[in-house]
Amino acid sequence: MLKEQAFEVMTAATAEAGIQLARQQPPDLILCCLDLGPGSNLRLLEVLGTKQNLLAVPVIVLTHEQARSYWRQCMNLGADDCLVTPFTDGELLAAIAS
Repeated sequence: MLKEQAFEVMTAATAEAGIQLARQQPPDLILCCLDLGPGSNLRLLEVLGTKQNLLAVPVIVLTHEQARSYWRQCMNLGADDCLVTPFTDGELLAAIAS
């Protein structure tokens, strides 16, 4: 859906791979899925918060209902928004726009 909206999309299968990718080519936005493991995403947010060239990169955390308890931690570590799955294309686009 994002590619259809003319966004350039890069993906990483793990938080560590995402960290490496962001270090090599700082993105305009990071969508981070808690389904990869809450601890991994907390690590991702911690690392992003220490890298000067990545501090201004907005982060939207995507999660399922059972992982809601991690929202506050993610927001405290610098996430800009959180969306609960399932979400609509419109909800994702609105979060990206904000």
